[in-house]
Amino acid sequence: KDGNAKNILSDYSGAIQDFTKAIENDSTLFDAFYQRGFSKCSLKDYKGAIQDYTKAIKINPNSSDAYNDRGGAKLKILDIGAIQDFTKAIEINPNDAFAYTNRGNAKYNSYDDKGACVDWKKASELGNNLALEYIKKYCK
Repeated sequence: KDGNAKNILSDYSGAIQDFTKAIENDSTLFDAFYQRGFSKCSLKDYKGAIQDYTKAIKINPNSSDAYNDRGGAKLKILDIGAIQDFTKAIEINPNDAFAYTNRGNAKYNSYDDKGACVDWKKASELGNNLALEYIKKYCK
């Protein structure tokens, strides 16, 4: 609980300490690993975030959010595996506009402009306005 409150207040270092204590008490807490990953990502510790999201996914392999956020951390360090994570998030939740937007971004960074535009179009259809801006800017 305290870690979540600290995340909301942008006290990411404090949140990491709280989530680490929770994990030391129970290493099967999905939310503790997931939220600690968020905290680490917020502090630009992308590799640490990827490790925590990976542990969260092992606990709950059906969390589209964990795949999406791990993909986001991978995207920050230009890890090509981001596309696979976004694809898995979409398989779990086909209506996740953010996952389509993120996968489009990863494809664009991988010089797959056509694939990026397809994903951004789908994200736009699902209501993501940012994807619509990407389409206007990058898709012909």
